[in-house]
Amino acid sequence: MLESTNRLEELGSCLAEASELYPEDPKLNLMLARSDRRKGDIDSALSRLERLKGNCTDQALLSRVCFEMAYMYDSAGRIEDAYNNFRDGNDVDRVTYQKLGISSDPSRKIIAAMNSLDLQAIRYLSDCNSPPVDNTSIAFIIGFPRSGTTLLHQIFAAHPLVDVLDEKPLLAPIKNKIDSMSAGYPQALLSLDEELLLNLKNEYMESMATHIYRSQSEIVIDKLPLNLIDLPLISLLFPQAKIILALRHPLDCCLSCFMQMFNPNQSMSNFLSLEDATSYYSDVMGLLEGYQKYLPLQYMTIRYEEIVHNLESETRRACSFLGVDWNPSMLEYYKNARKQALINTPSRHQVTQPLYTDSIEKWRRYEQYLAPYKPGLSELSKNFGYRL
Repeated sequence: MLESTNRLEELGSCLAEASELYPEDPKLNLMLARSDRRKGDIDSALSRLERLKGNCTDQALLSRVCFEMAYMYDSAGRIEDAYNNFRDGNDVDRVTYQKLGISSDPSRKIIAAMNSLDLQAIRYLSDCNSPPVDNTSIAFIIGFPRSGTTLLHQIFAAHPLVDVLDEKPLLAPIKNKIDSMSAGYPQALLSLDEELLLNLKNEYMESMATHIYRSQSEIVIDKLPLNLIDLPLISLLFPQAKIILALRHPLDCCLSCFMQMFNPNQSMSNFLSLEDATSYYSDVMGLLEGYQKYLPLQYMTIRYEEIVHNLESETRRACSFLGVDWNPSMLEYYKNARKQALINTPSRHQVTQPLYTDSIEKWRRYEQYLAPYKPGLSELSKNFGYRL
């Protein structure tokens, strides 16, 4: 808890006291190694972890040890050792996913169903059925995981008149209701009438209201990256909503997903290998061409790379799009992030620091491992303006 809330000084004191009492405790040594890494003492951290990896019988702990070693080897420029440990950690996690009965099949099936959805009919319904609910302005931050959505969240959250909901699955119960209809989700979207749409919209708004913490906010942003898949539903519920699409180099996105310890769920089960991560990227992001062609979306694209290099100009552009005045506090978003009680994404440590360029084109360091999958991403990369 101290780590996830960025109370690192308190964490260091607690770890020092505990290590005197329980010097051989595996979980404590893992935490000590993480602490050493944050302080820059990589040799000490790796020494602890190498001992742990050789003797660890706890699968969950072994996964964390592998990933921690991988992060440290990555920092030291030992790419082969880093890749091998990322692979080992994901292999351990694959066994855990299998034991939990978590498969990527359901998420892939939804994407396939979205590809066969009559988007022109969805646009017609969206144009005809747009009953108002209230005057609250709603926006969505979407994108592939690890594309910079958490960074955007923290930047917008620093604005005093913007409320950002952090990965709350507000659409999930609505999708479940639609899925219970005879045609199932998403095909049943085509049979939603105006009354049912209004009821579903009200349900979303009531749920959203329980998470709003700024009563005077001018706009509420629902940030959940893979809501991208459900843009047809969003276009029906909120045809006037502003959509911010986060983009990052496809290979950086896929590599970063492979390098992360995610909480187990169907979507995250696609990131246990580079092959799965790159094919999932192609499936998810491939939906955009049809969505942008047929759905009545008001959207703008924000590139991670542009945010890093041109923070002020990009935030001014985004505020103009959202219809709010720009605020200089957005430039020091990391100060606001440090005050937050909890940041629930793998990016929690990065977004509490000023911007850095280390993650841009990081894929080139791992190119030998990504090379087999570049052809499958070439067309999308070109469409998004990135070179492989």
